[in-house]
Amino acid sequence: MDKKEEKKVELTQEEEELKVTIAQKERMERDHDAIKEYYKGLLKEWADDLAARPLEEKKSPEGREATKQCQQVADTLKGFFKLCTKRRIPYDIRRNLLKIRDQMEEGDYREAYRTYLLITVGNAAWPIGVAATGIYERSSRERITQSSVGHAMLNDTVRIYLTMIKRLMNYKESKSPGVVPSGCILPAKCSVCSQTLLQSIRAS
Repeated sequence: MDKKEEKKVELTQEEEELKVTIAQKERMERDHDAIKEYYKGLLKEWADDLAARPLEEKKSPEGREATKQCQQVADTLKGFFKLCTKRRIPYDIRRNLLKIRDQMEEGDYREAYRTYLLITVGNAAWPIGVAATGIYERSSRERITQSSVGHAMLNDTVRIYLTMIKRLMNYKESKSPGVVPSGCILPAKCSVCSQTLLQSIRAS
């Protein structure tokens, strides 16, 4: 192979690598936009439902508490949605949040809750220090993040974001009961079921 042919091969390889990089960047942007659109949409649905209640219900203790909870979720997730805009959600977290979306839309809330546990205590931990992501989807930082086990809940900011996502999951199930109910998403009903799921995840 002469020098011209070698140079041509090198240019072809560079072009292919550039195409892959561009495709990865586009996918990353689509994922962030889809996450922001879906969970922000759930939040709006919840707020609209609360706004449509009769005045008497709004003023009741239960009604005031529901309004307070929805507002708390909205205020807290502002930071999360900013991370989506800045494209700073790690790959594994994006993958699982989109999986939760798909599972809830299919009505399989039990699997959605299992995926949620994977984020919070499984192998998709989200240390804040590894939040920055570049063009490459599977960078060394993200591989470190992926291999971490059960550290997401150790960071207060992350824990709060995930707790707010859980409340949106609760709302979604209460609004649109699925073909496979969670049996454990709703408060005060999840200790046994979540423990079983957790043991299953750790064994897998």
